Amino acid sequence: MVKKDSIYLVTGQDAPAKDKVLNEIKAKFLAANIEQFNLDTLSAKDTTLEVLQEKLLYHAASAGRRVVVIKQASSLRKDCKEYLQKYAQAPDPAAILVLEMESFDRKDNFSQSIAGCATVRQFRQEAYTSAFALIDEIRAGKTEASLKILHQLLKKGQKPEMILGGLRSGLSRGQVDITLMRRLNRLLLECDLAIKTSSLKPSFALERLVVSLSGFKQTFRQA
Repeated sequence: MVKKDSIYLVTGQDAPAKDKVLNEIKAKFLAANIEQFNLDTLSAKDTTLEVLQEKLLYHAASAGRRVVVIKQASSLRKDCKEYLQKYAQAPDPAAILVLEMESFDRKDNFSQSIAGCATVRQFRQEAYTSAFALIDEIRAGKTEASLKILHQLLKKGQKPEMILGGLRSGLSRGQVDITLMRRLNRLLLECDLAIKTSSLKPSFALERLVVSLSGFKQTFRQA
């Protein structure tokens, strides 16, 4: 059985809480006078497999263990995720790997496999969790039900940007149809720009997006 003391999975939208966990990990495993030599913080979208392997295989300076933090780990490239899934089965005892994500998708194979080998710390992620229900209704082409959930999210104080982020993540995952992805990206970008730059109310921009996406029903079923 894999020990869960070399890998941490920290998820949620509560940035202060996640930063606190990271600080606790650094305080536990890094000596203050050599922290800069034994700590690497990587951005998932900019991390290649070669860089990832190098950071995990470096030897710690002096005594102690190295800490490698990967931000937005759900955005890692496919080859990096596959490598980490294998690495998690027999992690280097001299390294501490911290994977940070904004949401934990229980249907995602990467997240699930890492969670099974890690110490998991989950924090608030209401917008993403609730967005799953919204996505299900959109995929089913149920416009009225989709709008009802959207209004509930907004009434609860969910930020339009977070709702849009949840939709982008959920609807794009697993899609291989290039034409569909182009249509999705165009509508998502238009909504994002409307929320940030136009005089259009964010709620109305999201309503318009949801109505358009619900019309993709047949395409989603074929994807």
